[in-house]
Amino acid sequence: MKLTVRILFILLLVLGLATTAFAQDNTIEYGDEIEFDADGEDELEVTFEGEEGDAVTIIVRSDADQDLMFSLIDPDDDEIAIFDSFTFGDPALIRIPLEEDGTYTIHVEERNGEELEDEVEIELIETEVLDLGDGAQTVEVTESFTLEYMVFEAEEDVVYFVYVTLDGDTDSTVDINLFQE
Repeated sequence: MKLTVRILFILLLVLGLATTAFAQDNTIEYGDEIEFDADGEDELEVTFEGEEGDAVTIIVRSDADQDLMFSLIDPDDDEIAIFDSFTFGDPALIRIPLEEDGTYTIHVEERNGEELEDEVEIELIETEVLDLGDGAQTVEVTESFTLEYMVFEAEEDVVYFVYVTLDGDTDSTVDINLFQE
């Protein structure tokens, strides 16, 4: 009887550790760039710990030719940012401010409801919010990352001018889009 109880206890302990190890596989930290096996899954959820005042950039890549959609969910289970492949730009949520301490979730799915294919790579970058109210801001735009966001507080009935200066030998077009939050 004691042997049966010990074996059952060991079996439960091993299963508990295996479940914990699997859950830890779907976590990411600032500075990580990790590939997750999502082949055949309906969705992928990856978590990270964030603090109030942090700002993050999240880049999601897949070698499969899929229309990915992903969102950032705060500790209260509210969606605070979304990227839909139907929208303009790189597959990234850029400079998203975090408003509370806790566990945040990156939720990835295929836009048309199909299963995910192959591996999905997620990069989590701790960054800062670029506030034009603090003065001129400088960013480096590379070939692999071609979209940037900056913020400023605007007042009603005030005219604002946004100047963009390109340094170096640049062969590109600059588009400026203004969004009201």
